[in-house]
Amino acid sequence: MMQSEGLANIINGTIKFCQMIGNALSAYHNWYMKNADTIEHYILAFANLGCWYAAVDELVSHQIVFTGDLSSELITEINAANNVDEIIENYYFSNNAQHINITLARFQAYMQSSAYSELFAQTLAAYSLTHYHLACIGMFAIIDGVFADFSNNKKTGYKIRIDAIEKKISDRLELDNLDKKTLCICKTMSCFEESIFKDNYNFENEPSELNRHWVMHGRSQRVYTRYDFLKILLWLDAVVFLDEKINEKSQ
Repeated sequence: MMQSEGLANIINGTIKFCQMIGNALSAYHNWYMKNADTIEHYILAFANLGCWYAAVDELVSHQIVFTGDLSSELITEINAANNVDEIIENYYFSNNAQHINITLARFQAYMQSSAYSELFAQTLAAYSLTHYHLACIGMFAIIDGVFADFSNNKKTGYKIRIDAIEKKISDRLELDNLDKKTLCICKTMSCFEESIFKDNYNFENEPSELNRHWVMHGRSQRVYTRYDFLKILLWLDAVVFLDEKINEKSQ
């Protein structure tokens, strides 16, 4: 008798538990059906954001401070690519070099009232003649001046000036108001600075990636290409973009 009562209690408890689970699942199902559109919208949004982050990380690993339109099509192409450098080079130099010409024109307009306009004109002339090593040296020299002006710091230490620029950005631009382009530029620019200024003062083994120290100290012996020039130009274009963004926000 005792055993049968115990068994009955177990069965009844199991039935109640199953009913409770069934009710919960039913309630969840009803909730999901009512909110399916919103739920799928957020799932899609998070999936898209994940793809965006993956593409930005790929750009970071290839020293690209991307200042163009990182469209969903380009994101998909970057994430699926075996050669990201080829994708970015095609983006800027295909269709009669449409995108790099737009970038150059934007930077040229910015430089017209700058003290470095003549240096930029000569650097651009070297680039036009495919003298890419000289063009890269010129661009790095321009960076010295632009960074000094943008950071309001005339010292030669890059770390000091970069810290000043990052502080200015964080002081003027609120995180919740940043669009994806600004976030992409901030993330890739910060990582580009880390790789471009890697300490190689012993000058024993020249790195395969672009490095300011090897170029500006006259130790670099590798062949320079239009793609190297593009990397430095995009970095400067990012600084110009952030400068204009900050001024726009302060106004």
